Amino acid sequence: MQEKSFLGKYQLWLYSFGHSPNTDSLLLYKARQYLLWLQQENYLFPENDFHSAYRIFLSYISYLRESGESDRTVCNTVSCLKSFFRFLKENYPAYGFYSLIESPKFQKTIPTVFTVAETEKFLASIETDSIIGIRDYCLFELIYSCGLRNSEAGNLLLDNVKLEQRLLIVNGKGRKERLVPFGGRASKALQNYIKLRALQHELRISKCRNLFTTLQGSKLSSREILFRFRYYADKAGLTGCSVHTLRHSCATHMLKGGADICMISRFLGHSSITTTQIYTHVDEQMLREAHYKYFPVNVISRT
Repeated sequence: MQEKSFLGKYQLWLYSFGHSPNTDSLLLYKARQYLLWLQQENYLFPENDFHSAYRIFLSYISYLRESGESDRTVCNTVSCLKSFFRFLKENYPAYGFYSLIESPKFQKTIPTVFTVAETEKFLASIETDSIIGIRDYCLFELIYSCGLRNSEAGNLLLDNVKLEQRLLIVNGKGRKERLVPFGGRASKALQNYIKLRALQHELRISKCRNLFTTLQGSKLSSREILFRFRYYADKAGLTGCSVHTLRHSCATHMLKGGADICMISRFLGHSSITTTQIYTHVDEQMLREAHYKYFPVNVISRT
């Protein structure tokens, strides 16, 4: 079995689906790990033997569990390999078993969320008396107020910002484009930053079209965004959080404020509302108030 040949063809096959680069990289990585394991275990590559292919797959999942991998990792691996097996089936019928695979269940963890006060504390830790400070305040205010992913913020182009309409054109997972509104505070932060950005790029003659850039005029990477976030989180005394905490906080605060979950799902760019439903855990008091307000017995008792 020629690993490079398989993965090269698989990569071209994946490209036709329009996944995000990160998704394609993960799918390729999981496929490569599986192929390496097959070689290490000296398994022959089953071309037509359906049952052998399935038994080998189950052995690999057992190997992952015995290696101490979490349920989340195993579930993610199974999902990725189903894609790989679907590709293989076009030339190797044995892999038709992919359609019978059910992903293992795992307990979803409740996302870390800032309170409104903690969010304000985080943003207040960013001093806006320098170009970096003005850029970072704009960056994290936008991530919070627009519920952006780290990669979405980093990939924003200057042309994606519609200041007059207060809209962002965001390219999300699977190269799906969505319009995201932003409020007055984010608008002011953007105006301040874009003015300085224009001056900075004019002085350095930079042609980078990304909205958020380094002092040298190149794109601000996801790694650099994470580094800046950790710096300010430490400064604000906030622990156990990540850039994604701002996105979680945005969704949670919108839900708490009374926003419809379907609207939040569209706002965040979720492909399914089931992904958004995890935020319904955040405010039990909302549920109590709704029960008191709408449950028939409660209504009768108040009349």
